[in-house]
Amino acid sequence: MCFHTIQSKIAMQIEGRFNAEIRDKKDFDSHEHINGFDFPKTPVITNEKPVIIEHYNWGIILLWAKDDQINAMTLTAKIETIYDKPSFRDATNQRYLVIANGFYEW
Repeated sequence: MCFHTIQSKIAMQIEGRFNAEIRDKKDFDSHEHINGFDFPKTPVITNEKPVIIEHYNWGIILLWAKDDQINAMTLTAKIETIYDKPSFRDATNQRYLVIANGFYEW
């Protein structure tokens, strides 16, 4: 799974490409390396608001988890087990477009 991304475009390019407005432009910044394990705020478009670009923390934040360390295990999900694991079951109908111009692993 890819835990590293690049988002090197400027705000105006992103808004034009996706025909959407960035909600908080102060949060938008280009980065040559974004590490998912740092749980950064990442620009996304949700299926609920397709004309707004928002910044969400990478990964699934489990409200029921007693220990925040479990969030490091929810950066990605395998399609084969997504409906079996309680950590992903509630998120199966929530879709996000992660805005990046590169996903990579070492």
